[in-house]
Amino acid sequence: MENDFCYFENHDCKYYPCHKDCEHINCMFCYCPFYNLEKCPGSPSYIYKTGIKIKKCTDCVFPHKKENYKQIIEFLKMKKNECKNEVEYFHGGECFLKKECADYSDIKFDFSVNTNPLGSPKGIRHLIKKNIDLCSEYPERNCSQLKKGLQKKYALNSDYILIGNGASELISLIARNLKMQNRSLAFLVEPTFSGYKRALLANDFRIENFLLNEEDNFNLGEGFINSIPKNTDVIFLCNPNNPTGTLLSKNIVKRILNFCKENNIFLVIDECFIEFLEDEKKYSAIEFVEEYKNLIVLNAFTKTYALAGLRLGFAFCSDINFIKNIQALQSEWSVSVFAQMAGAAALKEKVFLQKTMKMLNREKRYLKKEFDSLGIKYFNTCANFILIKTEKYVYEKLLKEKILVRSCCNFQNLNERFLRISIQKHGRNKILIRTLKRILNDR
Repeated sequence: MENDFCYFENHDCKYYPCHKDCEHINCMFCYCPFYNLEKCPGSPSYIYKTGIKIKKCTDCVFPHKKENYKQIIEFLKMKKNECKNEVEYFHGGECFLKKECADYSDIKFDFSVNTNPLGSPKGIRHLIKKNIDLCSEYPERNCSQLKKGLQKKYALNSDYILIGNGASELISLIARNLKMQNRSLAFLVEPTFSGYKRALLANDFRIENFLLNEEDNFNLGEGFINSIPKNTDVIFLCNPNNPTGTLLSKNIVKRILNFCKENNIFLVIDECFIEFLEDEKKYSAIEFVEEYKNLIVLNAFTKTYALAGLRLGFAFCSDINFIKNIQALQSEWSVSVFAQMAGAAALKEKVFLQKTMKMLNREKRYLKKEFDSLGIKYFNTCANFILIKTEKYVYEKLLKEKILVRSCCNFQNLNERFLRISIQKHGRNKILIRTLKRILNDR
């Protein structure tokens, strides 16, 4: 980029320098930072495709004009200050906090990580402490006791069960296995959990997206199935979706499954948050596993039982060869002794789940009422977190108060005004609301 901010060079672009025949290389021909704004200084038009409003910038020349570059630069500087886009968020709390907090240990209230607010069950913690001497033993590779528990709970053949080192490991192995089958095109809903994209890109998949819109409260509309390219190899869906909290009905899941079966597409449904529903069986795709060999249902003990540190995930698929191929890619002892033990015990924790539902429903009502009184827009959620949208940029101000929330600035189709708030115990929720009131009233 020249000193007077007239021309842009994007050296990270794999096609650079595609404008090499121009007098000056101008990467603004390919990218406009105003694209995701509801209102921008350019002159876009809008089209409707399968009922979805899409911004069309073909005839807009705003970013191409030399006299506009300084305005663009100022906007980019502002974005950098408002949202730490240069920071890689691996999960809600794993961010590199700078001047406001020296490091993560400075945070007093973490609303960014969406595990169970009650913590892990006491019985599981006691069990691990009681058996601490087992840390010297190798874990059982087949996870037979845990498989028996999963088989009993979900009434599925044990050969259909895959257990791994968290759902993230299984997502990576699924992508790797599909790539080994010469599959290369993935279709993702956005915004959604970034782990799918990370695993797919690591295995050289091409990715096409279906954008969820704020106007539709980020619900998956009727146009989704019609938007799926027929040469797609795999689709990842999160149900309930992270970070929006929206839920897919069994009816639409069934329709997507039939489309995928007809077109030889694998469908992966991530249900890591589904146990936060009181009627999870009404929405879970588990019942379709035997009928559809192209379906993989993912889950984990991470969120529901707050066992993120132990790393324990599982998946169901009736394509036994697919399961065996993934197992062949796993390391020998992928699941620790304590993870297997904790998982088997967690499957028996019915009272713990009932307490969780009761508390979440109560606190969800409280937070929604308070957000209404503060004029904060929120989106209905079926998970243990709430997506909100604020008029003022409050992330940094909350951080100064030692409160960490999940900025959604690096989710596609969201920006820094969207925050994901995990639902906590009442005392913590009151502190968050009190702090937000002070920030928003500070003119």
